[in-house]
Amino acid sequence: MYILKNALRNVFRSKGRSILIGIILFVLMFSACIGLSIHQASITSQNASLELTNITGQISQDRSNMMKDFEPGNKEEMKDKMDSVESLSLSELQKYADSDYVSKFYYSANLYLQDSDSFSLMENQQQGPGPMGQENSSSITVTGYENDEAMTDFTDGTSTITEGNMFDEQTEENQCIIPEDLATYNGISVGDTITLKVDDSTTVDFVVTGFYSTTSFSSNTIYTSYKVVKNLSENYDLDLNVNGTYVFNTVKDFNKFKKECTKKGLSDSYTVTSSDLQAYQQSVVPLQNLSKFATYFLIVVFVIGAIVLVVLNIFSIRERKQEIGILCALGMNKTKIVLQFFCETLFIALFAFIMGSGLGAVTSVPITNTLLESQISSTNSMRETKEQNFSRQETPPSNDSSKQPQMNESNNQPLEKVTTVSEAMNFNVLLEVGAIAFLLVIISNGAALLCVMRYDPSSILSNRD
Repeated sequence: MYILKNALRNVFRSKGRSILIGIILFVLMFSACIGLSIHQASITSQNASLELTNITGQISQDRSNMMKDFEPGNKEEMKDKMDSVESLSLSELQKYADSDYVSKFYYSANLYLQDSDSFSLMENQQQGPGPMGQENSSSITVTGYENDEAMTDFTDGTSTITEGNMFDEQTEENQCIIPEDLATYNGISVGDTITLKVDDSTTVDFVVTGFYSTTSFSSNTIYTSYKVVKNLSENYDLDLNVNGTYVFNTVKDFNKFKKECTKKGLSDSYTVTSSDLQAYQQSVVPLQNLSKFATYFLIVVFVIGAIVLVVLNIFSIRERKQEIGILCALGMNKTKIVLQFFCETLFIALFAFIMGSGLGAVTSVPITNTLLESQISSTNSMRETKEQNFSRQETPPSNDSSKQPQMNESNNQPLEKVTTVSEAMNFNVLLEVGAIAFLLVIISNGAALLCVMRYDPSSILSNRD
């Protein structure tokens, strides 16, 4: 108790020294509070954004892995290897979907048919692979969905029915919906029949149940049920490309699913990917940069603060040599003297912690948002500069890309970029700031311990210089 009372008395007795150390500790506590708050806000915002992201995954060919074993220029062998790896069938996709980590599984399939004299593409749409492996033909993609849930373009609002109705999801009749612009171009009305060609001698008729509009870049796709495209594939021996989508509740489930697929025998020629995670990682780049800045800032603050406090304590101990000598002569143990100096700094640090944390709690959110806005602006500026250097735009000008939200490639869901944070300070931050304060007190008083332990009381008292 005497040590605490004497330490508190010395704090108020040496006001100049206490104020100087208090100011330094206050600045350090405030800086640490802001740095830790920024770091915490960044992590919290990233986790919150990830929770709002619909995690979906697909199994596709891993072309980069297949190309590792080929020598440059060996085109024929590389082509044969690529052609030998076929897309997974529906039964294979369903086998991997039988997993505790998959919350939902839905699929679609597509094939290609040619336009006809009665239903043709506009000139700017006449491109892409044709049926039976023909390339650069006037082809129309026919996509069939398992159910309404699989039609993510319509569930998220990328595409909407503008006239008529959606076909029955379980229908086996050749019903479809077509793009609104193609309907206008060909003079098609709801209920009309359109004709598409399998080849030059074979045609298929579809009844149009409705028109749709879309904000995506391609509008040469007609939609129908999965059963319809499956029947077309079997009846006319057309290549059917099945696409399965796995839905996961968490990122951990997605990562565990990848390992499980390998255990179930998924070949190295295939890979499990998630464009949702890739898009999420791009959207949180400003937050990650901000978190790195906060980490570096904390390191610099801690190192500089420790050095300044050590130097101040060394000078303070040298000025108080006579006091140390008297206390030792009175019989006080050197360890207790060091403990008294420690308590003095601790009292000052406690006051600085309260003031610095209080001010940090008030200013952490606006400071974090200001820095985040600067990071977003910097990231956008770098992207725009890159586009200008390449004379390239990410999206066609006709779509007014500046107003289009960033989309998830797998299901076209808008990704909300984190532009502000609403909370930066919490109890964990306070604990971390307190731990930093306590560690600084220990480091700074370590110098005091070394100085006091090597002082000789008789030498101090005999030498008053």
